[in-house]
Amino acid sequence: MPASADRDHSFSQPLLTPVTIIDRQGASRDIADEQGKRWRVREMEMAEGDGTLPRRSLIALNDMIIRRFWTFPAGWRELSDRALLALINGPAQPHPEAHDDIG
Repeated sequence: MPASADRDHSFSQPLLTPVTIIDRQGASRDIADEQGKRWRVREMEMAEGDGTLPRRSLIALNDMIIRRFWTFPAGWRELSDRALLALINGPAQPHPEAHDDIG
C-alpha cells in the first residue's frame, strides 16, 4: 500500500482562523535602556480577520521580545525615555476581550 493511502484526508481543506491584519502603522520611536538594549516603539491600528473594529495598540520590540500594550498614554511620543522604558518593562496587559473565567 502506498504511504499516501494510509493518510487521513478528512482535513484536506485548510482550517479557517481569524488572521490579524495590520491596517495602519503610526509614529515610531527608537530608544535604548541603560544596558544598551534598543527598542522600537510603534503605535499601530489593527483589526482581527473576523471583521471587528480596529483597535489601537502600542508595540515595543527589540531583537528578542515583542510586547503589545492595549492601554497606553495618548502622549507616549512625548514621554521621557525613562518613562517609556518604565511602560515597556511594566506588567503585562491582557487583551481587552480576555476573560478571567477561562480555565
